[in-house]
Formats: sequence, structure tokens, C-alpha cells
Amino acid sequence: MSSKKLSTPDDLNAYASNRAFIRIFKYKPLNQYDHLICIDGDRGQGTTGEVAYLIISEAAYNAIAELHPIAQREAGLNRSELFEVGSIIDLVKALTPAPATEG
Repeated sequence: MSSKKLSTPDDLNAYASNRAFIRIFKYKPLNQYDHLICIDGDRGQGTTGEVAYLIISEAAYNAIAELHPIAQREAGLNRSELFEVGSIIDLVKALTPAPATEG
């Protein structure tokens, strides 16, 4: 089961009681970065791990990083401590613009 990509900060409401962490994903050949909230949960068949993620603004990432320090948790993967998603929803909504709609 792969992680579900969330579209807007409002989608975080469904995961308010889950724990999550923040990290940066780098697209190496393009030298571009996504700032992510990765939501931890039950992946089924007795396993847990990342079940969903949301691309957030750099400002939201930095604000969360002040509350939940970043450290190298796995080989080559820097991420924050786990925190409850509900504790940062308002912060993310305030600092991450809604995606542009086509039309």
C-alpha cells in the first residue's frame, strides 16, 4: 500500500488523531525540494508506517520544526520527532496556501 497524497491542509482533519513527522524530499536531478508532513498509521496486515502525506509551504515546515526538532532518524533521512497531527492543523492552514484551481 502506497502513501496517499493529500491535496489541501483541510485533508489533515481526517488524520487529526494520528501521529506524523516532517521531512524534506529532494528531487535530485532537478535540485528541487518538497516540504512534507508524513502521517503515520496502520498500513494493514499488522504493519504501521506512512499512510498519507501533504506538501506544505516552507514557512509551515519551519514553524513545525521549531516545535518538533529535526534529527537524522534513519540513514540519510532527516525528520522531526513524531507529533499529533491535530496539534498543527491550524498552523499549516495559516501558512500553506491553497492549491490553485484550474478553470
